Amino acid sequence: MKKYTPCICRIPSHLTTKVSNLIYNTLQAGLGYAEATEKYDIDEESFSGYAFGGGLGLAYFITGNISIDPGIQVTSTKLTYSEDAKVRVSYTATM
Repeated sequence: MKKYTPCICRIPSHLTTKVSNLIYNTLQAGLGYAEATEKYDIDEESFSGYAFGGGLGLAYFITGNISIDPGIQVTSTKLTYSEDAKVRVSYTATM
């Protein structure tokens, strides 16, 4: 049985500025630590490293408590193999 366990711990920072009474700009940035472990029967491989990301968007408020938030976010990480530091894997995600 193959088991894959990813883990990303991230410290986010969020900045919001008012454009008008209904529209706000949002800016996000984050830094964290990622770890991925793959286990197959008795074999186990582990990768770990730092992750960072950022995002930009708008918040359009329909009411005082409900908003539509279109935006884009990019997260990237470079992981190092636990048994050989020369082996590296990079991941980038855009949402």
